[in-house]
Amino acid sequence: MLGVSRLVVREALQVLAGIGLIEIRQGRGTFLRDIAEGSLFDQLTFGLDLQTLNYADVFEARAMLDLTVLELCMLRADQAAIADLEGALATMQAAADGGQPSEELHRSFHRQMLRAAGNPLIERIGALLLDTFWQIGDNVHNLVYPPQAHEDQHHIESHRRMLEAIKQRDLTQSRSLVAMHLPVQPGAGYVFPLAFMAATTDDA
Repeated sequence: MLGVSRLVVREALQVLAGIGLIEIRQGRGTFLRDIAEGSLFDQLTFGLDLQTLNYADVFEARAMLDLTVLELCMLRADQAAIADLEGALATMQAAADGGQPSEELHRSFHRQMLRAAGNPLIERIGALLLDTFWQIGDNVHNLVYPPQAHEDQHHIESHRRMLEAIKQRDLTQSRSLVAMHLPVQPGAGYVFPLAFMAATTDDA
């Protein structure tokens, strides 16, 4: 029906089974899983002891994704995408000014950036990774974040600077902007973030 070989179908089913969407039962067939039986978050974090994660682990993984997405936005974001980002930022600022929660708006801004990056594969994978990072932040209570990581105004200001750099197509700012958005925790002994910051200094 699909015009592909059995091997291609078999590999596709193995991928779907690997992310928990279907279950292959030997001798019985292939069955859709109840969504309640598992989640993509469970699949992505399978085998990890989340309680042993520290802020450096999250920082390094987020920096890897955010740097790629930001630089693609600088290269590809069109006027419609920039207008969407401006609208998301204005909504975030209005919520903060009114004393309303803005965390979901902060997340919406990053989803808009994924779309603005102009790569559907990165948009799909990035959305899964961001949701995983956010669930880790929401559920792993022993993670210690720098104080400014939870401040609405910090998020708004770092997003505003990202948006301005996107509009200016200024790739020279990308590393320092990601480092600003993901605050460094003093004395944490990071490996990648220290190299990340060193590269930022060299670029400057």
